[in-house]
Amino acid sequence: MAYDSSASLKDRFTYARQSLVEMFPKWLRPGKTYQGFVKALRKIPSEFREQLQLHFCRHHEIWILSDLAYSEIYFDVPPPPSILQVPGAREIAIEFTSMSKTYNMPGWRIGFASGNKTLIGALTRIKSYLDYGAFTPIQVAAAAALNGPQECVDEIRAVYKVRRDCLIEQMGRAGWSIPAPPATMFAWAPIPEPYARIGSLEFSKLLLEKAHVAVSPGIGFGEFGEGYVRIALVENEQRIRQAGRSIRKFLSEPLESMHNVIPLASSRN
Repeated sequence: MAYDSSASLKDRFTYARQSLVEMFPKWLRPGKTYQGFVKALRKIPSEFREQLQLHFCRHHEIWILSDLAYSEIYFDVPPPPSILQVPGAREIAIEFTSMSKTYNMPGWRIGFASGNKTLIGALTRIKSYLDYGAFTPIQVAAAAALNGPQECVDEIRAVYKVRRDCLIEQMGRAGWSIPAPPATMFAWAPIPEPYARIGSLEFSKLLLEKAHVAVSPGIGFGEFGEGYVRIALVENEQRIRQAGRSIRKFLSEPLESMHNVIPLASSRN
């Protein structure tokens, strides 16, 4: 069944339902990635997908809480859309964002929310019970970042893009093929085949022990993160190249010499 924008609303929802039912089992199979899910989801035209989301949530009386913390960290794709761009979204949605990524203010723990008036009111009440607001100079700095010149946003994005490109190149030279992330400050790397069976946690331990490189095991993000490690683009190019050389040396060593909690020789049986 092909999507037809001139079809009845019922037929278009039928198409969307069939597409979602078809794509989800494929995405949840081992070896499938978030990027694959997004690629499949894009088969549904964006305008209709947005309306489908709102219609579904209204019908089932669901509030949408959208996390847009990485809205400005994108590279080879159009800017990530906001749920509040969709007509009618403010009736059922609220969106959160953070100063940490856009303005390089991690650790300051400050951001803001926008959207449905009722939800904002509820959030204000909850916050009043839990705390008294961030340290005033931090709030002033956040306001200055939002209201001041925005050239820094493009500069920060460019820094992450250079780091991303350096990471992909260096890992490729090391024999580790990693998909280039189109956005965010992280790369999701499939565990190299010889080490796939020991899992992301044990592989992360090996990288730390043998290559002195720290990554986040995918299992820490849920069961579907298994088979991957997450690499943060928080170091400069020189350090990324250094990590690439260390990982290249690590991957070139015989498997039998690699022992941590679970011996690789045993894991292959």
